Amino acid sequence: MMVEEEMLTVSEAIALVEQLLKRGRLTTIQEIVFSQSWKGETYFNIAIKYDYDPGYIKDVGSQLWRSLSRVLEEKITKNNINKVLTKIAQRQKNEKQNIKCTELIAELKFEKDVIIISQILREDSIQESIFYEHILQKGEKQQCIKWIIMLINYRFQEINLSIIEQIQLLPLNKLELLREIIFEFSILADLEIWLTEQKE
Repeated sequence: MMVEEEMLTVSEAIALVEQLLKRGRLTTIQEIVFSQSWKGETYFNIAIKYDYDPGYIKDVGSQLWRSLSRVLEEKITKNNINKVLTKIAQRQKNEKQNIKCTELIAELKFEKDVIIISQILREDSIQESIFYEHILQKGEKQQCIKWIIMLINYRFQEINLSIIEQIQLLPLNKLELLREIIFEFSILADLEIWLTEQKE
């Protein structure tokens, strides 16, 4: 299933151009020409609106499109800039999502998770997978475990492997509860008792 590309705002498009060109901010006149071209204005109308010579505005635009053409290795014009940058932005967004999903998948350790991964990887888009929420929950659980272990270390200045293993076996709702009550335990033994009670 194809995901509809979201049109960039002018400010998002300018930020992407600056990222691609890798030479800092666009000049004021470049921003004017780019933003107005992005909205479909002609060079002549831009020149009239901002009180510039039409030839100068065209030169600024042409130079900007040439610079982008060199970087992207394809011909960029004021007529196709919207389409090209929107595709690039969507590709970057997908890459970030794929990296995040890969990191979450890497944290899945149990046999049932291996089965889930194999099902996920057969999907055209991981975002559309019925198992996507499971992956997100796994990622949230790992973050919760890390946070709790950090709190325990801070609270008691000690933690043993047995406690860590018991915490890792807790479901997400129990982890969230533990995170809220951690400072109610006076000594580490109180935490160990609470963990034992969760098994019953």
